[in-house]
Amino acid sequence: MAKGSQYESEVADAVEAELAAGNYGIDPACAVVRRKPGYFSRDRNKDIVFDVSVEVSRKGGVTPYWIWVWECKNYTHSVPVDDVE
Repeated sequence: MAKGSQYESEVADAVEAELAAGNYGIDPACAVVRRKPGYFSRDRNKDIVFDVSVEVSRKGGVTPYWIWVWECKNYTHSVPVDDVE
């Protein structure tokens, strides 16, 4: 199985394919898959960069009302909390 950025790219490709096929119950015309997006955290007072996200907007809207974020980990051991945070 791939590691690092190759694994993240494979996950993003799979998410895009599943979204396009309608397998998430989300209208693909209202959603976009983003790679390495940053979202502001009030707790940290800065952006947190995730590996993959799906941003869902209402028809005709530009601001997402729902964001599904994914952190891709391919470890042979338990994932440390700091790596997920």
